[in-house]
Amino acid sequence: MSAPAPDRVALLTAPGAAGVAVLEVRGSAALARLRALAGAALPGAGAARLARLVVDRGGGAEELLDEALLVARPDGAVEAHLHGSPAVVAAVRGALAAPETDGARGTRRTLEARMRAFAAAAPTVLGARLALAQIELGRGGDGSVGPLRARLLQVVRLSDGAAERAHALLSDAESHERLYRSSRVALTGPVNAGKSTLLNLLAGTELALVSDVPGTTRDTVVGRADVGGWPVVLVDTAGERSADTSGAVERAGQALAREVAGRADLELRIEPARVGEPAAAGPPVLRTRAAEALGGSPDAWPEDAIAAVEFPEHAARRVGEALRRGLGLVDLEPLARWLDGGPAPPPASGPGRSEPPPVLDPDTRAALVSIGASTDADSGAALDALLALL
Repeated sequence: MSAPAPDRVALLTAPGAAGVAVLEVRGSAALARLRALAGAALPGAGAARLARLVVDRGGGAEELLDEALLVARPDGAVEAHLHGSPAVVAAVRGALAAPETDGARGTRRTLEARMRAFAAAAPTVLGARLALAQIELGRGGDGSVGPLRARLLQVVRLSDGAAERAHALLSDAESHERLYRSSRVALTGPVNAGKSTLLNLLAGTELALVSDVPGTTRDTVVGRADVGGWPVVLVDTAGERSADTSGAVERAGQALAREVAGRADLELRIEPARVGEPAAAGPPVLRTRAAEALGGSPDAWPEDAIAAVEFPEHAARRVGEALRRGLGLVDLEPLARWLDGGPAPPPASGPGRSEPPPVLDPDTRAALVSIGASTDADSGAALDALLALL
């Protein structure tokens, strides 16, 4: 009798954001988990069907992970074709692979294994590199272990002061948390201000129709971008103008724009540049078409002036600066140089330290929060839980 095929849950498509991601699922246990998520029998060899992948959270609570196309291959594996959001892929992959355990050894996955999976789901290259730097030997401490393991071992070495050390590590990790979840930025402003042109520039592709006709954009247009190293979801919205000159559909689009701006992490207003116009109060503003209005070199323009068509690199840089100010983000250039082997220390590493700013996977973060909420007298169980994750 032949041995059962080992469990395998593998990403067949490239990591990162995409339209579609494909997971290969094989092995009796992994296929059983997929069947449980789908809530029905899997398709037979050569067949395909749509399935809602739902995870049972206990107490009658359920969470929809994704709606997927399941394709059964003749070799016994099943491909799950998912929406390509890294967060969706990570959630489904985790549910299928039973992330609390290593299937081969029956033990919890190591810190290093979790960080490699965390890096694979990062929405930008810089985020992936920073996650992998956490487990790279020689990046901090005495070089015998990775810098994140070294700092976690410092937390658990003594119960006295463990909560303070956990809080310090959690605080250090805050500065780069948005590398692993895209910030949603609404582009708002009057008609013909250049919002769609800016969206296309930053996304690197023609997502939105650009026209001199006022009111061309009526629905929202969404694009993903890497802006100064930070992952961003940009939402182009209908332009603003008086109700007297806009029809019912355009007014509905303008109402949707206000709603989208209210839900966004940041509203970035895009307005035409005018000579001598002072900066306005409220959301961050970028003034477009500065080449026409101001002329000369962009180096001599105010810091909010851009010309996306004539000077695209300057415009992208100004957008990055506006996002950092609006969202309270750090400049990632020193970190990128340091990861490349340059002399600049990473941000927030502190004097005399040459290690990357910490990145925490969800399990490690939860354990540190538990330690931070405990007292020295009752921290034993929380410390043991963190040790088990290492």
